Amino acid sequence: MFGDVICFDTTYRKLDDGRPFGLIVGVNNHKKTMVFGATLLYDETAESFGWLFRTFLTAMSGKHPRTILTDEDAAMAKATSKVLPQSHHRLCVWHMNQNACKHLAGVVEEYKKFNADFQHYIYDIEEEDDFINEWNRMLDRYGLRDNMWLQRLFEKREQWALVYGKNTFSAHMSTTQRSESMNNELKRYISIKYDMLTFFEHFGRLVADKRFVEVKCDFKASQTTPKHGASRLGRQ
Repeated sequence: MFGDVICFDTTYRKLDDGRPFGLIVGVNNHKKTMVFGATLLYDETAESFGWLFRTFLTAMSGKHPRTILTDEDAAMAKATSKVLPQSHHRLCVWHMNQNACKHLAGVVEEYKKFNADFQHYIYDIEEEDDFINEWNRMLDRYGLRDNMWLQRLFEKREQWALVYGKNTFSAHMSTTQRSESMNNELKRYISIKYDMLTFFEHFGRLVADKRFVEVKCDFKASQTTPKHGASRLGRQ
């Protein structure tokens, strides 16, 4: 079964009281999103997240995911390190970019130029020493040596800079985009006005539709052979 890489997100809010609805999703061998678990949490504390991850491990027969992707939530990070110590905890770079804009757009005069450099540091640098040297040059170039948010971010660099994750299996995922996409799909099946029973009945429809898509992909794969590009023979 799959589950080596999972994304966890609590963006969706259920009912009028705004309780978080958490989704644990991953990807199958057809590169399609699949749902591993869902939960309606009372709150977003480390204790609640810890309970969720322990329950998830029980359902997965104790198998720890190799990688888990989340946002920068501190309570989520605490629960992950405690309950899933064998898993690589990676931070969603999309959320990180959003937070960079929030914390630095009003501080850096040439923010567009800074953001281009920032993306380069996230994705393109291949050696750890080069990353550190380039990061220090960035701090001096934009006058951000004393910025507390960047200092905290640098301390967590092994969780988001791809140079530190190149040996970590992530199924080509660096964001929780699959969870975000699932949240958009939820809106087609579910209304926040539903009571709890109706809510999960309609959520079950979404999961069933996802499984049906997987069955169709399995059938198609069993009935076809991979296509290879035709080889070109040069003239003799």
